[in-house]
Amino acid sequence: MYTINPYGIPIKICCASCKYCDHSRASPPRLCLRYGCVISRCRQGRDWQMSKAMKAVGKGNGKIKRKEYLHYLLQTRQDEEQSGKRPKGITQIRQDFAKQFGEIYYNV
Repeated sequence: MYTINPYGIPIKICCASCKYCDHSRASPPRLCLRYGCVISRCRQGRDWQMSKAMKAVGKGNGKIKRKEYLHYLLQTRQDEEQSGKRPKGITQIRQDFAKQFGEIYYNV
């Protein structure tokens, strides 16, 4: 089942698009913040409400970061944490990625 966001984009009604889903976890299980239970993929809860991010999908001037950049950022942060080094600023990480691999954003 789908609904339409304020910009006319169809949004699937499931845990991934719900404002109560805990997206802060790097790995499963996903948690429902409303009920405190573990949720499975594509589950449609009875109290589903569209998340703030899904409401903004289709808004003008948005940019989408490449998956490769997000993996690079995650790996950089994990390496810094393991080695105990002082963390780099996000601007420096973006510049390093751009030098090695090109633009961090998709051209849409």
